Amino acid sequence: MSRALDPETAPSLKNSNHETVYKTVYNDIVKALSTETDSLLEIEFLGKSHPLPEGCNVLVDGNSVALSKSKLVQAFIVARNIFFRHLRDCPEDETLDFRNPTAVILLMDPEHLTAANARKRLIQKSQRDPAANLEQILKSELHFVDSYLTSRLHRHTKSPTLWGHRRWVLDVCKSSRMEYDIHRDLKTVVLVAAERHPRNYYAWSHLRWLVQSFTTCSGFSIRTSDFDRLVSVVRNWSLRHPADTSGFSFLLFCLSVPGKLEDNSKTQLRSSIFSEVLRLAVSFHWTHETIWVFLRTLVASGGVFEAENLAFFRVIEDIQAVQPDGHLVLEAAQNWCRKYATKGSI
Repeated sequence: MSRALDPETAPSLKNSNHETVYKTVYNDIVKALSTETDSLLEIEFLGKSHPLPEGCNVLVDGNSVALSKSKLVQAFIVARNIFFRHLRDCPEDETLDFRNPTAVILLMDPEHLTAANARKRLIQKSQRDPAANLEQILKSELHFVDSYLTSRLHRHTKSPTLWGHRRWVLDVCKSSRMEYDIHRDLKTVVLVAAERHPRNYYAWSHLRWLVQSFTTCSGFSIRTSDFDRLVSVVRNWSLRHPADTSGFSFLLFCLSVPGKLEDNSKTQLRSSIFSEVLRLAVSFHWTHETIWVFLRTLVASGGVFEAENLAFFRVIEDIQAVQPDGHLVLEAAQNWCRKYATKGSI
Protein backbone atom coordinates (compact mmCIF):
# COMPACT_ATOMS: atom_id res chain seq x y z
CA MET A 1 0.00 0.00 0.00
CA SER A 2 1.35 3.41 -0.95
CA ARG A 3 1.55 6.19 1.64
CA ALA A 4 0.06 8.61 -0.91
CA LEU A 5 -3.64 9.41 -0.51
CA ASP A 6 -5.89 8.84 -3.51
CA PRO A 7 -8.38 11.57 -4.56
CA GLU A 8 -11.31 9.79 -2.87
CA THR A 9 -9.61 9.25 0.49
CA ALA A 10 -8.49 12.84 1.16
CA PRO A 11 -12.01 14.40 1.04
CA SER A 12 -13.43 11.67 3.28
CA LEU A 13 -10.86 12.53 5.95
CA LYS A 14 -11.73 16.23 5.83
CA ASN A 15 -15.43 15.46 6.23
CA SER A 16 -14.98 13.29 9.33
CA ASN A 17 -15.23 14.45 12.93
CA HIS A 18 -11.68 14.07 14.23
CA GLU A 19 -12.50 13.71 17.91
CA THR A 20 -15.33 11.18 17.75
CA VAL A 21 -14.74 9.14 14.62
CA TYR A 22 -10.96 8.88 14.49
CA LYS A 23 -10.62 7.73 18.10
CA THR A 24 -13.22 5.01 17.60
CA VAL A 25 -11.50 3.81 14.43
CA TYR A 26 -8.15 3.77 16.23
CA ASN A 27 -9.50 1.70 19.13
CA ASP A 28 -11.13 -0.82 16.79
CA ILE A 29 -7.97 -1.30 14.74
CA VAL A 30 -5.79 -1.61 17.86
CA LYS A 31 -8.17 -4.24 19.23
CA ALA A 32 -8.02 -6.16 15.94
CA LEU A 33 -4.20 -6.05 15.83
CA SER A 34 -4.09 -7.24 19.45
CA THR A 35 -6.16 -10.35 18.70
CA GLU A 36 -4.60 -13.34 20.47
CA THR A 37 -4.35 -16.29 18.09
CA ASP A 38 -2.12 -19.34 17.90
CA SER A 39 -1.37 -18.61 14.26
CA LEU A 40 -0.09 -15.38 12.77
CA LEU A 41 -2.52 -12.65 11.82
CA GLU A 42 -3.56 -12.41 8.17
CA ILE A 43 -3.84 -8.65 7.56
CA GLU A 44 -5.18 -7.31 4.29
CA PHE A 45 -6.12 -3.90 2.90
CA LEU A 46 -9.52 -3.69 1.22
CA GLY A 47 -9.80 -2.10 -2.20
CA LYS A 48 -12.44 0.32 -3.40
CA SER A 49 -14.52 -2.60 -4.69
CA HIS A 50 -14.96 -3.92 -1.12
CA PRO A 51 -16.32 -1.07 1.04
CA LEU A 52 -16.84 -1.68 4.74
CA PRO A 53 -20.42 -1.88 6.06
CA GLU A 54 -21.82 1.25 7.67
CA GLY A 55 -20.52 1.62 11.22
CA CYS A 56 -17.80 -1.01 10.72
CA ASN A 57 -14.17 0.08 10.95
CA VAL A 58 -12.37 -3.25 10.59
CA LEU A 59 -13.34 -6.81 9.70
CA VAL A 60 -12.06 -9.59 11.97
CA ASP A 61 -12.62 -13.32 11.39
CA GLY A 62 -10.40 -15.52 13.52
CA ASN A 63 -6.86 -14.53 12.66
CA SER A 64 -7.92 -12.62 9.52
CA VAL A 65 -8.03 -8.81 9.68
CA ALA A 66 -9.21 -6.54 6.86
CA LEU A 67 -9.47 -2.76 6.78
CA SER A 68 -9.62 0.08 4.29
CA LYS A 69 -6.92 2.65 3.60
CA SER A 70 -9.12 5.53 4.71
CA LYS A 71 -9.79 3.90 8.10
CA LEU A 72 -6.10 3.21 8.58
CA VAL A 73 -5.23 6.84 7.84
CA GLN A 74 -7.79 8.00 10.41
CA ALA A 75 -6.30 5.64 13.00
CA PHE A 76 -2.78 6.74 12.06
CA ILE A 77 -3.59 10.39 12.86
CA VAL A 78 -4.67 9.41 16.39
CA ALA A 79 -1.79 6.95 16.82
CA ARG A 80 0.80 9.53 15.83
CA ASN A 81 -0.52 12.06 18.35
CA ILE A 82 -0.48 9.52 21.17
CA PHE A 83 2.92 8.18 20.18
CA PHE A 84 4.75 11.50 20.16
CA ARG A 85 3.03 12.58 23.35
CA HIS A 86 4.67 9.64 25.16
CA LEU A 87 7.86 9.37 23.12
CA ARG A 88 10.22 11.20 25.49
CA ASP A 89 8.58 10.40 28.79
CA CYS A 90 6.20 7.45 29.03
CA PRO A 91 4.76 6.80 32.52
CA GLU A 92 4.96 3.23 33.76
CA ASP A 93 1.19 2.80 33.79
CA GLU A 94 0.84 4.00 30.17
CA THR A 95 3.25 1.56 28.51
CA LEU A 96 0.43 -0.17 26.64
CA ASP A 97 -0.80 3.21 25.37
CA PHE A 98 2.70 3.73 23.96
CA ARG A 99 3.04 0.28 22.34
CA ASN A 100 -0.38 0.23 20.65
CA PRO A 101 0.22 3.34 18.49
CA THR A 102 3.43 1.81 17.11
CA ALA A 103 1.40 -1.11 15.71
CA VAL A 104 -0.85 1.28 13.78
CA ILE A 105 2.05 3.48 12.66
CA LEU A 106 4.04 0.51 11.33
CA LEU A 107 0.95 -0.82 9.58
CA MET A 108 0.64 2.54 7.82
CA ASP A 109 4.39 2.93 7.23
CA PRO A 110 6.62 -0.17 7.71
CA GLU A 111 9.74 2.01 7.38
CA HIS A 112 8.88 4.18 10.40
CA LEU A 113 12.16 3.61 12.21
CA THR A 114 11.19 5.71 15.23
CA ALA A 115 8.18 3.48 15.95
CA ALA A 116 10.26 0.30 15.52
CA ASN A 117 12.95 1.64 17.86
CA ALA A 118 10.31 2.56 20.45
CA ARG A 119 9.24 -1.10 20.55
CA LYS A 120 12.88 -2.06 21.08
CA ARG A 121 13.17 0.33 24.03
CA LEU A 122 10.08 -1.22 25.64
CA ILE A 123 11.73 -4.65 25.41
CA GLN A 124 14.97 -3.28 26.87
CA LYS A 125 12.94 -1.84 29.70
CA SER A 126 11.47 -5.29 30.36
CA GLN A 127 14.97 -6.77 30.41
CA ARG A 128 15.80 -4.55 33.38
CA ASP A 129 12.60 -5.49 35.22
CA PRO A 130 13.00 -8.71 37.26
CA ALA A 131 9.23 -9.09 37.50
CA ALA A 132 8.69 -8.99 33.74
CA ASN A 133 8.02 -12.21 31.81
CA LEU A 134 10.67 -11.53 29.18
CA GLU A 135 10.15 -14.78 27.29
CA GLN A 136 6.45 -14.11 26.79
CA ILE A 137 7.16 -10.51 25.78
CA LEU A 138 9.64 -11.67 23.14
CA LYS A 139 7.23 -14.30 21.81
CA SER A 140 4.50 -11.67 21.54
CA GLU A 141 6.86 -9.32 19.70
CA LEU A 142 7.79 -12.04 17.22
CA HIS A 143 4.11 -12.79 16.70
CA PHE A 144 3.53 -9.11 15.96
CA VAL A 145 6.37 -8.60 13.49
CA ASP A 146 5.89 -11.99 11.81
CA SER A 147 2.23 -11.18 11.19
CA TYR A 148 3.27 -8.04 9.31
CA LEU A 149 6.03 -9.79 7.37
CA THR A 150 3.79 -12.65 6.17
CA SER A 151 0.49 -10.87 5.55
CA ARG A 152 -0.61 -9.81 2.08
CA LEU A 153 0.99 -6.41 2.52
CA HIS A 154 3.29 -5.69 -0.40
CA ARG A 155 5.56 -3.15 1.31
CA HIS A 156 5.69 -4.99 4.64
CA THR A 157 6.85 -8.38 3.34
CA LYS A 158 9.99 -6.72 1.93
CA SER A 159 10.54 -4.06 4.58
CA PRO A 160 14.19 -3.74 5.70
CA THR A 161 13.02 -2.01 8.90
CA LEU A 162 10.71 -4.87 9.91
CA TRP A 163 13.23 -7.58 9.00
CA GLY A 164 15.87 -5.67 10.94
CA HIS A 165 13.55 -5.41 13.92
CA ARG A 166 12.95 -9.16 13.81
CA ARG A 167 16.69 -9.76 13.73
CA TRP A 168 17.14 -7.56 16.80
CA VAL A 169 14.41 -9.44 18.70
CA LEU A 170 16.03 -12.79 17.85
CA ASP A 171 19.36 -11.48 19.12
CA VAL A 172 17.66 -10.77 22.45
CA CYS A 173 16.17 -14.28 22.38
CA LYS A 174 19.63 -15.68 21.77
CA SER A 175 21.17 -13.75 24.65
CA SER A 176 18.32 -14.96 26.88
CA ARG A 177 19.00 -18.61 25.94
CA MET A 178 15.48 -19.13 24.64
CA GLU A 179 14.68 -22.26 22.66
CA TYR A 180 14.51 -21.64 18.95
CA ASP A 181 13.29 -23.62 15.93
CA ILE A 182 14.80 -22.49 12.63
CA HIS A 183 12.44 -24.75 10.66
CA ARG A 184 9.41 -22.97 12.06
CA ASP A 185 10.90 -19.67 10.89
CA LEU A 186 11.73 -21.17 7.51
CA LYS A 187 8.25 -22.53 6.78
CA THR A 188 5.97 -20.03 8.49
CA VAL A 189 7.87 -16.78 7.99
CA VAL A 190 10.65 -16.72 5.38
CA LEU A 191 9.06 -18.95 2.73
CA VAL A 192 5.66 -17.29 3.17
CA ALA A 193 7.18 -13.82 2.75
CA ALA A 194 9.19 -15.07 -0.24
CA GLU A 195 6.02 -16.49 -1.80
CA ARG A 196 4.05 -13.27 -1.38
CA HIS A 197 6.86 -11.03 -2.60
CA PRO A 198 8.98 -12.82 -5.26
CA ARG A 199 12.76 -12.35 -5.19
CA ASN A 200 12.49 -11.20 -1.60
CA TYR A 201 16.12 -10.34 -0.91
CA TYR A 202 15.45 -9.28 2.67
CA ALA A 203 13.68 -12.51 3.63
CA TRP A 204 16.45 -14.73 2.27
CA SER A 205 19.17 -12.52 3.75
CA HIS A 206 17.46 -12.91 7.10
CA LEU A 207 17.60 -16.70 6.72
CA ARG A 208 21.31 -16.51 5.83
CA TRP A 209 21.88 -14.58 9.02
CA LEU A 210 19.96 -17.19 11.02
CA VAL A 211 22.10 -20.03 9.67
CA GLN A 212 25.34 -18.11 10.26
CA SER A 213 24.46 -16.77 13.71
CA PHE A 214 22.62 -19.52 15.53
CA THR A 215 25.00 -22.45 15.14
CA THR A 216 26.97 -22.27 18.38
CA CYS A 217 24.59 -20.93 21.01
CA SER A 218 22.81 -23.44 23.25
CA GLY A 219 19.21 -23.76 22.17
CA PHE A 220 19.99 -22.23 18.78
CA SER A 221 22.37 -24.89 17.46
CA ILE A 222 21.65 -26.39 14.03
CA ARG A 223 22.60 -30.06 13.90
CA THR A 224 23.74 -31.75 10.68
CA SER A 225 20.43 -33.61 10.37
CA ASP A 226 18.52 -30.35 10.82
CA PHE A 227 20.76 -28.67 8.26
CA ASP A 228 20.07 -31.43 5.71
CA ARG A 229 16.35 -30.94 6.34
CA LEU A 230 16.68 -27.20 5.81
CA VAL A 231 18.49 -27.76 2.51
CA SER A 232 15.77 -30.19 1.40
CA VAL A 233 12.96 -27.73 2.14
CA VAL A 234 14.73 -24.88 0.32
CA ARG A 235 15.53 -27.12 -2.65
CA ASN A 236 11.87 -28.15 -3.00
CA TRP A 237 10.71 -24.53 -2.71
CA SER A 238 13.23 -23.35 -5.30
CA LEU A 239 12.20 -26.03 -7.79
CA ARG A 240 8.60 -24.86 -7.46
CA HIS A 241 9.78 -21.30 -8.22
CA PRO A 242 12.39 -21.75 -10.98
CA ALA A 243 12.41 -18.04 -11.86
CA ASP A 244 13.12 -16.84 -8.29
CA THR A 245 16.84 -16.14 -8.08
CA SER A 246 16.81 -15.50 -4.32
CA GLY A 247 15.83 -19.08 -3.48
CA PHE A 248 18.56 -20.61 -5.63
CA SER A 249 21.12 -18.13 -4.31
CA PHE A 250 20.32 -19.24 -0.78
CA LEU A 251 20.57 -22.89 -1.87
CA LEU A 252 24.09 -22.19 -3.16
CA PHE A 253 24.87 -20.55 0.16
CA CYS A 254 23.69 -23.67 2.03
CA LEU A 255 25.90 -25.88 -0.13
CA SER A 256 28.93 -23.73 0.75
CA VAL A 257 28.47 -23.37 4.53
CA PRO A 258 31.70 -24.67 6.11
CA GLY A 259 31.77 -27.32 8.80
CA LYS A 260 28.32 -28.80 8.26
CA LEU A 261 29.36 -31.86 6.25
CA GLU A 262 32.54 -33.72 5.39
CA ASP A 263 34.04 -32.82 2.01
CA ASN A 264 32.93 -36.05 0.34
CA SER A 265 29.43 -35.73 1.78
CA LYS A 266 29.26 -32.15 0.54
CA THR A 267 30.18 -33.26 -2.98
CA GLN A 268 27.57 -36.01 -2.87
CA LEU A 269 24.90 -33.60 -1.69
CA ARG A 270 25.80 -31.00 -4.32
CA SER A 271 25.90 -33.62 -7.07
CA SER A 272 22.54 -35.03 -6.00
CA ILE A 273 20.86 -31.61 -6.03
CA PHE A 274 22.64 -30.67 -9.26
CA SER A 275 21.38 -33.84 -10.99
CA GLU A 276 17.81 -33.24 -9.84
CA VAL A 277 17.76 -29.62 -11.01
CA LEU A 278 19.38 -30.57 -14.32
CA ARG A 279 16.86 -33.40 -14.88
CA LEU A 280 13.91 -31.08 -14.30
CA ALA A 281 15.46 -28.39 -16.50
CA VAL A 282 15.58 -30.94 -19.33
CA SER A 283 12.09 -32.31 -18.65
CA PHE A 284 10.42 -28.88 -18.61
CA HIS A 285 12.80 -27.24 -21.11
CA TRP A 286 13.63 -24.56 -18.56
CA THR A 287 15.68 -21.68 -19.92
CA HIS A 288 15.35 -19.46 -16.84
CA GLU A 289 18.63 -17.64 -16.23
CA THR A 290 18.20 -18.40 -12.52
CA ILE A 291 18.42 -22.15 -13.10
CA TRP A 292 21.47 -22.02 -15.32
CA VAL A 293 23.35 -19.58 -13.11
CA PHE A 294 22.82 -22.06 -10.26
CA LEU A 295 24.02 -25.02 -12.34
CA ARG A 296 26.99 -23.23 -13.91
CA THR A 297 28.20 -22.07 -10.48
CA LEU A 298 28.24 -25.61 -9.13
CA VAL A 299 30.10 -26.88 -12.20
CA ALA A 300 32.62 -24.04 -12.36
CA SER A 301 33.39 -24.32 -8.65
CA GLY A 302 34.37 -27.96 -8.92
CA GLY A 303 31.71 -28.80 -6.35
CA VAL A 304 30.22 -31.76 -8.22
CA PHE A 305 31.54 -35.04 -9.62
CA GLU A 306 32.97 -35.31 -13.12
CA ALA A 307 29.89 -37.13 -14.40
CA GLU A 308 27.74 -34.11 -13.53
CA ASN A 309 30.23 -31.79 -15.28
CA LEU A 310 29.93 -33.77 -18.52
CA ALA A 311 26.15 -33.98 -18.21
CA PHE A 312 25.92 -30.19 -17.88
CA PHE A 313 27.51 -29.49 -21.28
CA ARG A 314 25.74 -32.39 -22.97
CA VAL A 315 22.31 -31.25 -21.77
CA ILE A 316 22.89 -27.69 -22.97
CA GLU A 317 23.60 -28.99 -26.47
CA ASP A 318 20.48 -31.19 -26.38
CA ILE A 319 18.21 -28.32 -25.27
CA GLN A 320 19.70 -25.94 -27.83
CA ALA A 321 18.90 -28.46 -30.55
CA VAL A 322 15.15 -28.59 -29.71
CA GLN A 323 14.57 -25.14 -28.19
CA PRO A 324 16.59 -22.47 -30.01
CA ASP A 325 14.63 -19.65 -28.28
CA GLY A 326 16.62 -20.09 -25.08
CA HIS A 327 20.03 -20.35 -26.72
CA LEU A 328 21.31 -17.03 -25.34
CA VAL A 329 20.89 -18.06 -21.68
CA LEU A 330 22.29 -21.54 -22.28
CA GLU A 331 25.19 -20.30 -24.34
CA ALA A 332 26.05 -17.68 -21.71
CA ALA A 333 26.06 -20.36 -18.97
CA GLN A 334 28.23 -22.63 -21.08
CA ASN A 335 30.78 -19.94 -21.93
CA TRP A 336 30.88 -18.57 -18.37
CA CYS A 337 31.51 -22.02 -16.97
CA ARG A 338 34.37 -22.74 -19.37
CA LYS A 339 35.95 -19.36 -18.62
CA TYR A 340 35.79 -19.45 -14.82
CA ALA A 341 35.90 -23.18 -14.04
CA THR A 342 38.22 -24.02 -11.13
CA LYS A 343 38.98 -26.99 -9.00
CA GLY A 344 38.32 -25.13 -5.77
CA SER A 345 35.32 -25.31 -3.52
CA ILE A 346 32.37 -22.93 -3.68
